[in-house]
Amino acid sequence: MLKLYGLANCDSCRRARRTLEGRGLAVEMIDLRRLAERGELDDALLTRLAAERDWQELLNRRSSAWRQLDQASRDGIDRDRALTLMREQPTLIRRPLLDSGNAILIGAEVAHYGD
Repeated sequence: MLKLYGLANCDSCRRARRTLEGRGLAVEMIDLRRLAERGELDDALLTRLAAERDWQELLNRRSSAWRQLDQASRDGIDRDRALTLMREQPTLIRRPLLDSGNAILIGAEVAHYGD
């Protein structure tokens, strides 16, 4: 089963889910915000994602959460700080994010899975 990480109220995530399910693929939607609220958005998951993809690809620099960070936090960001911020503020993770078991796809790449 494919794991689609995103936010319940994210239009791109809902579109990606519909597209994948429309291709007959089984998709488990995982809300990053709810995962964080339950304390399940842990370092192990983020480290695994960052091992598959560069942490800079995972970091959503277009989000309002990113713009609300102070300039010093944004300027001095490194991998460890980015992963900590993503754990604390899941809206900093680019979405949709698809874990196929073989690869991690981010954003527009998700729509092409299974083509």
